[in-house]
Amino acid sequence: MFVNADRDVALDALDDWPAGREFTLYINMDAPGSVSLYPDGGRGGMVAAAVVLAPALVIVIGFIVFLIRRRRKAVST
Repeated sequence: MFVNADRDVALDALDDWPAGREFTLYINMDAPGSVSLYPDGGRGGMVAAAVVLAPALVIVIGFIVFLIRRRRKAVST
């Protein structure tokens, strides 16, 4: 394991790494304890999930409202 905030030193150390599986870890310098495999910290995945799930949430809420109104109408008649 090699840790260094200096980019040039880190790149030089990368040349000495043995061949094999490589991946980059991105560290948030404002919160050094947070590490991610994605440069944006994984926020892109959260945005995609929100875009996909938002219509489903609207449909579920609409269905619940429909059921409540239908029930109220049946009770009032």
